[in-house]
Amino acid sequence: MFKAIGNFFKNFLTKEEVLPEQIDVIFESVDSDRAAKVLKIKENAKEDGENETPDSNETNPGSTEMKIDQFIATETSQRKQQFIENILSYDKGISESDINLVYEEGKNLGTLTKHEIESIVQEEKNSLVDSKDKLKDLKKDFNTFKTNNKLKHVPDYPESYQLYIAFLLAILLGETILNGIYFAQGSEYGILGGAIYALGIAAVNIAISFKLGQATTYKNHIKNRLKTLGFLSIFGVLAWVGVYNLLVAHYRQQIDVDIDNAGTLAVKLFIQSPFALDKFEYWVLFLVGLLFGLFAYTEGYLWDDRYPGYGKLYRRMEQSKRDWHADQEDIINRLEDLKLKKLDEFTVMQSDVKSTVNYLKGVVGQKQAMVTNLENNIEQIESSSKILIKMYREINMVHRETYPPKYFMEEIAPPDHATVETNIENDYARVKEQEKIRDEFIAMVEQIKNIIVDLYNKSIQCISNINLEANDKP
Repeated sequence: MFKAIGNFFKNFLTKEEVLPEQIDVIFESVDSDRAAKVLKIKENAKEDGENETPDSNETNPGSTEMKIDQFIATETSQRKQQFIENILSYDKGISESDINLVYEEGKNLGTLTKHEIESIVQEEKNSLVDSKDKLKDLKKDFNTFKTNNKLKHVPDYPESYQLYIAFLLAILLGETILNGIYFAQGSEYGILGGAIYALGIAAVNIAISFKLGQATTYKNHIKNRLKTLGFLSIFGVLAWVGVYNLLVAHYRQQIDVDIDNAGTLAVKLFIQSPFALDKFEYWVLFLVGLLFGLFAYTEGYLWDDRYPGYGKLYRRMEQSKRDWHADQEDIINRLEDLKLKKLDEFTVMQSDVKSTVNYLKGVVGQKQAMVTNLENNIEQIESSSKILIKMYREINMVHRETYPPKYFMEEIAPPDHATVETNIENDYARVKEQEKIRDEFIAMVEQIKNIIVDLYNKSIQCISNINLEANDKP
């Protein structure tokens, strides 16, 4: 029995919607035959009858009947005490099954959720409006630049620079490897020393050639002075790759002559006779540097739109658009996550409220079962009392010669006992009250959920309206 009660309250505290276990009969019935033997009803009745006890004029029950009444009172008291010990657990469960706090919590959560959505929309709406204004300014700058420079084409530049960067690195690596082979022959550190020399020489060659390629785009500029700069860059790169790589070849040649003064000797020989390279490998070194420099120059020229500054402005504008749409998507996702989270919370609250009321009904049902059990048991005990007293009186009258007392002929009344307060009526009233609150709570939550969904839809529409206003093309 105690195990059943313990399992029930364990389920109640974990909020699992499981009906309480049915308890077994917890009150033992009184066995009249056994009680008769224990109290020696037959022996005492015979002895009292033979002794003409109680007297015919006696109006109060004799000692044997008083013993029976005392026995019945003791049995009844034990059942009541057992009942009281068990009823406390049920009363505790009933008092703790209260959804009033959840009702208020749900109401407050609905208000807070509404304010949270409105706050997000207002805050992010202002942010989107600022981003839209920034985009408008960028569009204005782009269109002004396009008009002032008499441009009609859409900017042409690589969608991704990964391939271009990879090609530049390949050029650097290729020139380093090829030059490293030649410089390794004149380096006291061998291949490693040659590779380090070659890497530094290749990096300078490629970097300056690349920047001259970018400068060449100014030949397409509308302004003549910038156009001149662009054309000069063409001659500049030819001069650069020629002079620089000839110097590198002379330097390599002088390493074999005087490694400590190779730099000074290379410059002097270059000034006196630029093409005085006496070995084929030095010409190969020159041509390798020349070709890789021209490759880097071409990369620099193709790096962006052919009109300087045009691609950069367009990319800023397009990046602003992408950022704006990303922000808009983040806001929508944030609102969506908030909506789903709150709807789930309310659904869980509805489920918890239903479970709490179901548990309350189960507890009250269990309590009612125990009350009924007690009432039936006391009724059985009182019935046993009548049986024992009747048995005593019948045997007593058989063995006596005088008339029995008049009360022997009266109906036997069980001994009085105090009524146990169960408050079961109040418990049923509490069930009705909680069921009413449950129904009101479920209806309120459904209304709040509809408000959240409606507010979410309006918020998305508000964000979309900003999107439509900012979606014009340049």
